[in-house]
Amino acid sequence: MSTGLLERAEAIFAPATLPAEFAWVALLSANHLRLFAGEFLAAARRNASDDEVTELLEAWEATAELDGAQDAVEEIRKPKRRLPLAGFVNS
Repeated sequence: MSTGLLERAEAIFAPATLPAEFAWVALLSANHLRLFAGEFLAAARRNASDDEVTELLEAWEATAELDGAQDAVEEIRKPKRRLPLAGFVNS
């Protein structure tokens, strides 16, 4: 996506212009802000149902929470130690 879209998204979704319920938007990374803006505007253009918009907002709020908790993201991305399944799988 272009830098112009980021600038427009930042203007539209600036924390100072949003209700308190949307404070989580400030936690979105620049890339996620562009994606959120695009999805939100697409939903508005197609007259998405209230349920669709609610689902969209809840999903992006969860993304914002992860963007704001980089320590948790790093933990999630760490390689996991895998235990053998020999005792659990019938051969």
